[in-house]
Amino acid sequence: MLSYSQVRIALLHLYYKNIPIYNISFDLNVEGDINIKLLEKSLNYLLYRFPDLKTNVEIKNDTLVKKYNDGKIKINVYDNENIEENQIKEKMFNNTYLDIEQELLVKVLYLKKVNKIVFLFSDIIIDGVAIILFCNNLADIYNSLYYKIPITNVFLKDNPSIIPSENTIDFWKDILPNDCTTYLKVKENNDSFEEDRVRFSIEGGEYNSVKLFLKLNSVTLFNYFTSIFLLVLHLISGQNELTIDTVMGTNTDNIGLYNNTVLIPLTFSEKVLNLSKRDYIKYVETLLNTIKNNIISLEYLTNKVELNSLPNIRIHFEYANKNIDRYIDLGKAKLSSNSTENTVNTIRQLLIFNICEFDNKVECYFSYKKDAFNLDNINAIIKLFKSLLLGDNNTTIHKIIDTELETIENITENYVLYKNNIDKRLISYKLAGKYPDIKISDFKKQLDRLN
Repeated sequence: MLSYSQVRIALLHLYYKNIPIYNISFDLNVEGDINIKLLEKSLNYLLYRFPDLKTNVEIKNDTLVKKYNDGKIKINVYDNENIEENQIKEKMFNNTYLDIEQELLVKVLYLKKVNKIVFLFSDIIIDGVAIILFCNNLADIYNSLYYKIPITNVFLKDNPSIIPSENTIDFWKDILPNDCTTYLKVKENNDSFEEDRVRFSIEGGEYNSVKLFLKLNSVTLFNYFTSIFLLVLHLISGQNELTIDTVMGTNTDNIGLYNNTVLIPLTFSEKVLNLSKRDYIKYVETLLNTIKNNIISLEYLTNKVELNSLPNIRIHFEYANKNIDRYIDLGKAKLSSNSTENTVNTIRQLLIFNICEFDNKVECYFSYKKDAFNLDNINAIIKLFKSLLLGDNNTTIHKIIDTELETIENITENYVLYKNNIDKRLISYKLAGKYPDIKISDFKKQLDRLN
């Protein structure tokens, strides 16, 4: 059986043929000599240790069926000294369309002259947390073969579906609005998937201030950054009811797609607006902790709660954190990474705020629909975020809004209000939540009517 998440991704993947909207990639820089044939052998052994990496999804009798691919990984070696040509090759590789019905959904590119290995997956077989498991198990197998020692057997645990209680469903019914769209001002409304990114860092004295606040107030980085991001959205949208989403993993023992899309709703009531920034952050943290205790498959939830739209804005914490080593040893070679997902230059949301914590800084980037914002607009949002993050913690939210009024106006002037088209993602979530009682032809008809 497929998971709800796999069904949802498969539905959209099969509908948007030849568009790589569900690719996920990451790269590893190579130091020292690596045996590519041995790496290839290790990767193929890994496929048998974690069978979900061999998953394919095909249409059979108008529904989706899971099967396993018998193919083997063949590393693509690119031997070219030209740096620009290597960059072009990597970009083309990351944008490879993966046929989820027929081909192995993991591919590997070795850029020999620039000492880089790039792994490309379909999102249907792996999530961010699982990439760490992938790397660690790859190292275990490679080193066993390299040093000629027995390969450790791994006994996988089942990941049974959890049927949520009525209390969990009631919790979500009580806190979710019908409309989860954030209505920002945008340059242009269209359905393009084309993405742009702007990166920035919190480091040095700024990072020290963040760490001190977390320590003194017993707040997690996730909760701190999420509360500030919600405040940014409130300021630039003027909406009192906001809902964004995030991705939370529930599995640490198996490689596959086990994370859940989790909704984060917040109402900026008069009570909340009168809180100091410090108390506001604690208020949001309490909400987020309650949400974590009531995680439910969003595919299942959309069939239990009346929703007109899903969030068009996401906050995403990368799978890496300060407790995870960013390198693996393969024999005499060391493979290191910044542990952030590269993915491809496509985006399904309007705006995604990505955060990755390192030992001495937090690296962030905004992914956004290229036609919706310009660089000045995103830089102004970054400036506002950092101002709110590092500003006085005793000031009330009301006063913060008054102080940042000019910045807010500069961000939104000469833009048009975001138009909420019928959410195709919501249709896929609803249908996936009914799996296996689904018909692919019905899904296609529903989406075709919207085009």
